[in-house]
Amino acid sequence: MKQKKDWVILSHLRKDARKSLVKLSNETGIPASTIYDRVNTHEKGIIKRYTALLDFNKMGFYGRVYVAIKLNDSKKRDELFNFLREHKSVNSLYRINFGYHLLFEAIFKDVAEADSFIADVQHRFGINEHQIFNVIEEIKKEDFLTENASP
Repeated sequence: MKQKKDWVILSHLRKDARKSLVKLSNETGIPASTIYDRVNTHEKGIIKRYTALLDFNKMGFYGRVYVAIKLNDSKKRDELFNFLREHKSVNSLYRINFGYHLLFEAIFKDVAEADSFIADVQHRFGINEHQIFNVIEEIKKEDFLTENASP
């Protein structure tokens, strides 16, 4: 992305992807046709999808955890990766470094349900080492590039 217009358009979309192109045009001074063309181009490249950010606590999900896992058996690691990728409670899944192999974020009704899930994963896949981080409070999320500035 070379044009400042692209950064401005994308930062507005990051803040509110439901904003109309006309409103976006009025706020930025960029013609709506240009915005349409740039968004269309980026939808084929850097825009992965449009989504809604949800308040899981207000929906009754109070058990939110991040778990870092170390698993030396590469066959089991691939099985675990596929298991987590398909599990309905796993919200995000990453390959990581610094001694751990993957990190996942999972969301449950309560901490007991989260603990039960983690114990099942440990038993099923023979986890060598793991670290669990319970989310107490979400302070900031999905805020990178939501202001009109390039990184």
